[in-house]
Amino acid sequence: MDSSVPESDFLGSLDASDAAIAPFLPNLLQDIWEMGSDPETVVRLFQKHELLQTHPRKIVDLGCGKGAVLITLAQDLDLASNRPVPRLIGVDLMEAFIEEAIERAQKLNATIEFRSENILETLQKDNPVDIAIFGFDMGVLGDLTQTLSQLQASLAPGGWLFFDTACYDAELQKSVDEYNNYEEHLQAINETGFQIVDEIRFPSDKIKSINDRNTELIRSRAEELKQKHPDLSSVFDEYVQSQEEESEILNTRVFCVTWLLRNS
Repeated sequence: MDSSVPESDFLGSLDASDAAIAPFLPNLLQDIWEMGSDPETVVRLFQKHELLQTHPRKIVDLGCGKGAVLITLAQDLDLASNRPVPRLIGVDLMEAFIEEAIERAQKLNATIEFRSENILETLQKDNPVDIAIFGFDMGVLGDLTQTLSQLQASLAPGGWLFFDTACYDAELQKSVDEYNNYEEHLQAINETGFQIVDEIRFPSDKIKSINDRNTELIRSRAEELKQKHPDLSSVFDEYVQSQEEESEILNTRVFCVTWLLRNS
C-alpha cells in the first residue's frame, strides 16, 4: 500500500485546489475548532450503544483536525476512569492543527496522543483499532468501496467505525460531482461486510447554520490575508469561492449522515 497521501488529495479534503493556499490554511481556518465529525453525535452514539462496555483499547480519529471529537469524548465520557483506559489517537496531516489539538488537550488534562502523519501510515502501524472515526473524502483512501475496505482491514474483529459522509437521494435530484447517492453507500457498506448499527441524518437547518458561520469566518480571515499579501488576492478569493460553492452543495443538494458500522 502506498504510504503517502498526494498533496492534491490532501488539499481536496480541505476544499482547496491551489497549492499556493496550503501555507495559509491554518490562518484561514483558525476560528474553526470542530472540523471533522460532529462531537455531540459521536458522544451520543457512544452512550446509546454503550460502546465503553465493549472495553475498547484503542480509539483512533483519522483526520482529526484540531481534536474536537477526541477531546469531547475524553471529557464528556470521563474516559480516564474507564478500565482499561482506552488509548486515544488523533492524526492529521496539518501540523498546525495537531499543535492546537495538543495545546487544548493539555489545558484540559486530557490524555490524547495527537500526531501529524498521513492516515495511510496510521492504518498500517496502529491496527487493529477497536473504534475508528473517519469523515469520507473522495481520493484520500480511494473511492467509497476502497475507503471502507481499507478501514475495515484496520479494525479488530467486532470493531466499530463512525463513518461520516454526505450523499444525495437519487430519486429526488440529479447526481452531484464527487458525491455518491444513498443507495450506493448502502451497497458499498454491504459489499465490504459491515453491519449498520445506527444512522443519524443531520437536520438541514443545522448544516446550513454551521456552513454559513464557517464560510463567513473564512471570508473574514481571507480579507485580512489579502491586506498582507495583495499579490495572492486571487488565491484567497478562489479559496473563499470554493468554500461558498461547497456550502451551497451541502446546504441544498445533499444530506449529511453519520453511520455507526460494526466489523463482522
